[in-house]
Amino acid sequence: MATTTYPTDATLNALSFSSTAIVSYTANGSRTAFNLGESVNFKGETIAQFDGVIQDSKQYVLSNAFSTVTFIAAPSNGITVKLTSITLPDRFISLRSFPTTLIQSYGTTATQVDSNNYTINGKTVDFRIPVGSENVNGEDSIEVAIQGVPQPNSAFIFPSGNSALSTVTVRIADFIDDDSSLAATVANAYSSAEVDQISIRAFFTQKNKDFLNSMEDRKPDRGNEINKMFDVITFESQAGYEKRRLRSRRPKRDFSLEYTNVSGLEKDAIENFYDARQGTFESFFFDMNHINQTGTLITRFDGALDVSHNHSLDGTKQNNFYTVGFALKEVFD
Repeated sequence: MATTTYPTDATLNALSFSSTAIVSYTANGSRTAFNLGESVNFKGETIAQFDGVIQDSKQYVLSNAFSTVTFIAAPSNGITVKLTSITLPDRFISLRSFPTTLIQSYGTTATQVDSNNYTINGKTVDFRIPVGSENVNGEDSIEVAIQGVPQPNSAFIFPSGNSALSTVTVRIADFIDDDSSLAATVANAYSSAEVDQISIRAFFTQKNKDFLNSMEDRKPDRGNEINKMFDVITFESQAGYEKRRLRSRRPKRDFSLEYTNVSGLEKDAIENFYDARQGTFESFFFDMNHINQTGTLITRFDGALDVSHNHSLDGTKQNNFYTVGFALKEVFD
């Protein structure tokens, strides 16, 4: 039964890269922030391990000029936290863009953001947008909700214009006229008797540099070949008549994929995936997005894995280059 998916489960081993610093800590169950042995340029140059198991980069963020790893959840007490800083050649860097939504809520008690307190009290008119959304593109990228009801753009001003709070605040009042100065609007600020909940939501596109971590990031550069055939039983009588019967009303497809000039790390990712399936024995899911089509189907390897060594710069895996090809056959497990 298929349990894994190609190409996402054909992963690269980041530990094969040269490390610039390795540090280890013993978790106490509450600590979330750990310093790197050497600062990096972006998250993809950091590998975090719990008792030897590499952690998903989504489980932590980097701060303090990319010198500190902060986990979303504290590692369990007694776990060995190992942090490795690696050197990453440009060809292994992937620039990823994805939509992000952040929200900041305020009420009748003080909420501290960036060392400033914000309270719905009949005086405060400027409220901080969510931390991390400082590069939003104007009012159209912000939603202000009062008592849970989204407001039109005319109900707030962004940026607020309050230089004391920089350009990352929204001015919200129960009436905004042509004179939007602080003196003019403060008398019209919402009081706690009128409103007890304000939320500011920011929509923006975040771009991150990341490590090319699976074959999902490396499409076949020689294209691919697809063959389709129905399984038909043919009967020929002695008199020469022929009868045909379909074994299945669904055609089976064969795929041929080839990658050129992939590094030893990518070659290992494919080879390890092939070995884990015992070659042609075990089936797996094939994500058709990898060949720019839609859907997922069940396949198995069809024949040998073809690996050719093309060029070597030194003894490291990232500087040896290969051509790797294989065939897949659709199955109906």
